[in-house]
Amino acid sequence: PDHAHFQACSKEESMQGSYYDHIDLIDNDKVRISYEDFPYSFIRIQAKNKKTMSKTFHLIYDILAANNNGKEPMMNILAWYGLEITKEHFGKNYDDQFESVAEHPYNCIIFLRSKHRPDCYYAKGDEQILISPAIAEMNGIFPIVREEDMEKLTPEKVYDIYREVSISKEKLQKILERIKAVL
Repeated sequence: PDHAHFQACSKEESMQGSYYDHIDLIDNDKVRISYEDFPYSFIRIQAKNKKTMSKTFHLIYDILAANNNGKEPMMNILAWYGLEITKEHFGKNYDDQFESVAEHPYNCIIFLRSKHRPDCYYAKGDEQILISPAIAEMNGIFPIVREEDMEKLTPEKVYDIYREVSISKEKLQKILERIKAVL
């Protein structure tokens, strides 16, 4: 990759990836692919085994690179192995969700990016907010570097940041059409 950052957490941490709302694109016995475009764009892969996950990820990566004139696509990736999740993590939805996780335990969410940083990062004076979304922020955890940014970071501002750094709905639809044609 052009550059990479690695962030990790233990399975006990609350990385709420398994609870993202999504729309199904492909659902068969080997792989499920779903997507969402509100407030950010992502593609979720759920696979039965490592080989299927790897093959599917590489196919999608190639589509994303082709969509980016052959250059490395901008993205954040959240991946986990579902069978390591504890029963307490699922709460009252254990029976329904565990069955789904047991069938496709390998999970990957690809957050599709249009740019690395929102305009507010580069703004001057009171308009500046030092937020540079990485996987933690795309997953809903916003560490604040400066105290003065606390008041500025409203739910509306977070929404605007997600939309600004994510690809457009139109680009997402073109990518989804290519994925469906290949798989």
